Amino acid sequence: MRILLFVALLITSWSGAEAQKRIALSFDDVPRGRGAFFTPDERTKRLIAGLKAAKVKQAAFFVVPGQLGHDDGVGGEQRIAAYVAAGHVIADHSFTHRHLNELPAAEYVADIDRAEAWLKDRKGRRPWFRYPFLDEGGDNQAKVAAVRAALKARGLHNGYATVDGSDWNFESRTADAVKAGKKVDLPST
Repeated sequence: MRILLFVALLITSWSGAEAQKRIALSFDDVPRGRGAFFTPDERTKRLIAGLKAAKVKQAAFFVVPGQLGHDDGVGGEQRIAAYVAAGHVIADHSFTHRHLNELPAAEYVADIDRAEAWLKDRKGRRPWFRYPFLDEGGDNQAKVAAVRAALKARGLHNGYATVDGSDWNFESRTADAVKAGKKVDLPST
């Protein structure tokens, strides 16, 4: 009872500005491959159901079109369409998911353009670009400036992230543990 009273007091003490604060949920590397526990189709269904259960009206999915049509990317277009049908949006995460530090700016921008060609006119598309690996070019100011200018010229906004959950690291370590035959608990749903 004390906890309920505390929560009620906390909620009623919020000012109007605090009540207006929101967070954005976004997911990179779509379509994702299989993880330690779920196929790509299962992951999509569970993610959509989880977002709905949490009353998340809209999340953003940053797409890598070069992953479509092979390996776990087979069926990826249908999974992306399922996110959009559930009310979520899609945006650009480059065509091949490369580090900016590994490429000349012109080649990197060409990769963005390839992804934009795939995304163009798709339902749910937003004019956002998220740098793969959140790599914005490091100390190479000329490269940073060139890519930022190219994004601006294309009407693309940086889909920056303020918090990275490093899910890729947890997933990789979990998959390694499963492959090694270690017992891994999966939370029930």
